[in-house]
Amino acid sequence: MKSIYILLIFSLLTPTFPAQTETFETQNKEPIIIHPKKEVIHTEIKLPAVVLPQKILPIYPPNELPIRKIYVTEGQHVKKGEYLLSFDLSEIRQKQIAIQKQLQNLEKMEPSAFEKQPEHKNWFQKFFGQSKTDIQMIKDEWDKWNKQMITTQKIELSLQEQALQKMKEMEYIQAPFDGQITFNQPENISGYQKEKEALFYLIDFHHPSVTLYANSFQLKNIQNGNPLYITWDGEKPCSSGTIKEISYMPKNGTQLYEIRTKIETNCSPLHIGQVGSAKVISRSSRQTLTIPKSCVMFENNETFVYIIQNQQIQKKKIQTGQYQNGQIEVTSGIQETESILQGELDQVYHGQIIPSKKEDFH
Repeated sequence: MKSIYILLIFSLLTPTFPAQTETFETQNKEPIIIHPKKEVIHTEIKLPAVVLPQKILPIYPPNELPIRKIYVTEGQHVKKGEYLLSFDLSEIRQKQIAIQKQLQNLEKMEPSAFEKQPEHKNWFQKFFGQSKTDIQMIKDEWDKWNKQMITTQKIELSLQEQALQKMKEMEYIQAPFDGQITFNQPENISGYQKEKEALFYLIDFHHPSVTLYANSFQLKNIQNGNPLYITWDGEKPCSSGTIKEISYMPKNGTQLYEIRTKIETNCSPLHIGQVGSAKVISRSSRQTLTIPKSCVMFENNETFVYIIQNQQIQKKKIQTGQYQNGQIEVTSGIQETESILQGELDQVYHGQIIPSKKEDFH
């Protein structure tokens, strides 16, 4: 199933081009002369859309805690707050008891006074003499060092005890939302990457979300808040909403970026795995030259139009942008004042002389 979704996604992303020397369909049976016009163009980006679960949560335990019991089975539906997993804390409790005993012993321990260490005192006097000042100095430093050692040990043991207490609080893992359990990698869900350490997964099938996929070029014209319209099975848009969140890192192994959406209206319920085509309307708009699509010809992967110059037909290469309401944006190649042929252009050729009468145009 996953492979089908991926094929559909890449087929929707792959641009299609007319065959060489193909003309657009037109109702004009004879060429007429038109002029480019200025028009406001709103950028539209077509992207594949897939319905995914809103949440997929992998459940896995910390390495330090052995599992005591798994409370769920394959396909089980669970409610928020239900126990999913518990851990064996017997070893943690034993470590806590041992640390508490060490802390109690440290509380009773007094710093080892210098006078109670005759071997150190004799060693010092042997090498440095009987100076009372020197002996008092080393005594003070010795006592200070012993107090610091006891304090440091107390701090270290207290931190260990706090860490163990936090681990005890993790004795149970509860479901953070309503969902369904699966112990298998959810391969039927496009766009999901398996967590290697996961024991099982909690999937929210009740609140599907729509994800779009875009390449880096398409991503340049997309922003959060852009309106969108999605066609699923029919010819008319069925879902509408806005762009919610854009991933700025491509999916592993692909050049596609995930785009999360906020769907506001649906003409029919969505189901997980549903695939459709989305049209994203960019907020950016610009005034540009447009011509009817029936003026444009394709040949050897190049786009051109026929213009009239000095009563003669000239083939002129152009660069085109997006298509809107029957008009094609021309980004370069022609001026607003130029005369362009529109209509049935199969019999038109470069260098053809313009007749003085329309009925002689052939």
